[in-house]
Amino acid sequence: GAVRMEIEDVAIDDLVEAPVPRLRHQAEEADVGLAAQPGAGATVRADGRRIEQVLANLVDNAIRFARRGSAVTITSKAVAGGVLIDVHNEGDPLPEDVRARVFDRFYQADSARSGGRHRGLGLSIVQELVQAHGGSVAVESTAEAGTTFSVFLPAGGPTKPTSVPPTR
Repeated sequence: GAVRMEIEDVAIDDLVEAPVPRLRHQAEEADVGLAAQPGAGATVRADGRRIEQVLANLVDNAIRFARRGSAVTITSKAVAGGVLIDVHNEGDPLPEDVRARVFDRFYQADSARSGGRHRGLGLSIVQELVQAHGGSVAVESTAEAGTTFSVFLPAGGPTKPTSVPPTR
C-alpha cells in the first residue's frame, strides 16, 4: 500500500513525449499511429518515473484497444491548479458498467484480448499512483469520440507524505 516517490520539479511535456519512442514498435505492429501533442508548458512537483509509468500503462492499453488504422494521442495542457494529460484512442467504446469498474484491481473487461499477459492490475496501479500525487484519473468513452483517459496532476504535488516507512 505504500508508494515511495522522489518528488521533484518535472516538465510535463517531456513526460508526455516519453512513451512515444518506447511504444512506437508496439503501435506499428498494431497498425496504430502514435503521437504526442505536448502543450502544457508546465512544471509540476511529481515523481517523474512514476508518472512515466502511468503514461506508459495508459498508452499501452490505448494501443491494444485501438482500431487498426486509427491513432493514439497523448496531449497535455495547463489547467487551473495543475495539468491535464489525456490519452485518447479510437476504439470500441467502453460500456458504462466497464467504465464503473475499470480501475478495480484485477478487473478485466475482455480477458480474451489480453492474450494471457495482463492481469487487470494496470489501471488500478495507474489510479493509485495518480492519487498518491494528489491527482485524479477519469475515463470517458463514446462510439463517436473514442476513449480518453484523463489524468489531473496538481502543480504543487502530493499533499500527503510521499512514503510510509515499512513496518516490521
